[in-house]
Amino acid sequence: MSYVLKELFQESLGMRQEVPHVLVLLTDGRAVDDVAQPSRIAQAYGVSVLAIGVANADMDELKKIAYPASYQNIFYARDFDDFSSIEREFISNICSEALLSEFRQHYESAQLDTPTDDPDEL
Repeated sequence: MSYVLKELFQESLGMRQEVPHVLVLLTDGRAVDDVAQPSRIAQAYGVSVLAIGVANADMDELKKIAYPASYQNIFYARDFDDFSSIEREFISNICSEALLSEFRQHYESAQLDTPTDDPDEL
């Protein structure tokens, strides 16, 4: 997760500030490193993290990773063949008004924190 945040969520690589930033994490086990720190970084960057657990995924760990909690952001499939059972709900949530609203709220507060020499820009 740290790698993805550092290497992919960059304007120099095509990330646009004015669109929602979404990270979909898919796992069938436990992380080998700490998930709390990268999760806090994602939150600070305004990245919505949706977690999909498969088979032996650690649900407590997924709860630490997924953000924000204002809409369903954790999904579980018994195995990889069972993805169809979560497909519709996942698509509905990743395209939801709640996700877009969360992004707008973060984006607007980030704009207020941006220093400017011209107060009319605000």
